[in-house]
Amino acid sequence: MYLGFNTIARKKLNSASFQYNGNELPIYFSGDWEEDKGAHIRTLIYSNEPEATEVGFSAPENVTGYIQLGVFLPATDKGLDYSLNELASQIHTEFNRSNFVDGNYKVEWLNVQRENEIRVAGHYTVTLRVNYRYFHCN
Repeated sequence: MYLGFNTIARKKLNSASFQYNGNELPIYFSGDWEEDKGAHIRTLIYSNEPEATEVGFSAPENVTGYIQLGVFLPATDKGLDYSLNELASQIHTEFNRSNFVDGNYKVEWLNVQRENEIRVAGHYTVTLRVNYRYFHCN
């Protein structure tokens, strides 16, 4: 169940294109993070425990969680506020409130939350959380 949704989320992120100064930002998934240089996005997928909605064989399950995207930009960027806001807008557009069906999954992108910017090792970063809900039926 979790593996199927993880595949759906990775496909979505792999097909997305987030632009910074005319270049596509690389997206690193959990486990791929090393000492990155330059602008990039780091992502994690969090899921809560499934909630069974009926008892029995092939019971549908409702799972909520979020995809966390950490946008890391060089602290030397002269238009840093604009750049962070622009990227947050791109992510919001990519994950606008919608739903779709993929195999045994009905997925809903709920909203995008933005956290405050912080400085981390020569980068300014903003964390965005794409909240989701999916329903899984066997």
